[in-house]
Amino acid sequence: MKNIPIKGYGIASGKGRTLKAVTQALNSLLFYKNNILDAKYVLVSIICGTGKDELTMDELSEITDRIQKEVGKASEIIQEYSTEEIFENKVSVTIISGEFIKDLLDLREKGLNIKTTGVVFSSPPISDSMAFWQ
Repeated sequence: MKNIPIKGYGIASGKGRTLKAVTQALNSLLFYKNNILDAKYVLVSIICGTGKDELTMDELSEITDRIQKEVGKASEIIQEYSTEEIFENKVSVTIISGEFIKDLLDLREKGLNIKTTGVVFSSPPISDSMAFWQ
């Protein structure tokens, strides 16, 4: 894999929503010329609705298993999970791969308060959510 960050995004609802969303993310145009096979670090941001629309453990496993199959078993997959009422029964999957993820993890281990949430890695504030993802 080239040492450049790459990103893919997918969103789906209904039956099979997790597999549809993760497949969209993996097939994203942003991954078109850069595959993530053998990526060392992959950050996965998963956002879904609240209450009855939250993901089940089986759905979370579907996402992780599908990505692990694509990137290989030697990759470290870091998951960020959040819920937002505005998503209702939709699930979004954002996949980011790049060496900078290791740098963030190293900073965390050194005790620096580095959070991988916000516009880049996870869900933005509700007021910005839909504008950012459209």
